[in-house]
Parts: sequence; structure tokens; C-alpha cells
Amino acid sequence: MHSAGSIVSAAFEAGCDGFVSKMNNEVELKNALENTAEGKRFVDPDVAPNLVLFEKTLSQFTPRENEILRLILQNKSNIQIAEELKINKRTVENTISRIYNKTGFSSHEELIENFGKGNV
Repeated sequence: MHSAGSIVSAAFEAGCDGFVSKMNNEVELKNALENTAEGKRFVDPDVAPNLVLFEKTLSQFTPRENEILRLILQNKSNIQIAEELKINKRTVENTISRIYNKTGFSSHEELIENFGKGNV
């Protein structure tokens, strides 16, 4: 059901060995099961580009930018992010500005739309 890179990334971080979209067919599911049974990781070919884009984006961020992006994807406001990280709201705003510059997006909504909403 979910194909956003952040969701797929979170699934692998949580320990899953494979990811198949529920929109896929039985052949792909069988392929995924066979691969994971052999100890290999499997990513649905239709979902893989989203995961690659998400991981590539994260790799250009500082640890603080990654942390704030993950909280944005959890649909947290700037104030909530500042409180959770115990930092100044202005620091959050400055960091988000750098995230927007690096991604080309200009709002929380665009980030969520492109990377997926979720507990990443």
C-alpha cells in the first residue's frame, strides 16, 4: 500500500527483510518470499526508485537535518520539533530552510508528499 521511500526505509530499519507493494502480483510476492528465505533482501522493483531517492537525499543531510526531516515526516510542527529536540524554534526554522534548499521543496506538505508520511 505504501511506496514512499521513507516508509520502505523505516521498514528495513525496523528489521524487515523484504518489501512488496500490496498492488503487486503473486509472482512478485513469490519472488520476494524466495529471496528472503535465502537470506537476501528484497525490494519491490516498482518501489526501489523511491527508496533510492530517499536514501540519496538523506545522505546529503547533516545528522540534525535528518533528525528534523524525520520529525517533519511524522507531521510535527516546528514548535513540536523544537520542544522534542530541546532546541530553539529559530534553529528548527533555519535547519528546515537548509532542507528546503537541498531538496528543492518549499513546504512540509511537499516533503511529506514526496517522501511519505510516517513514523520514520
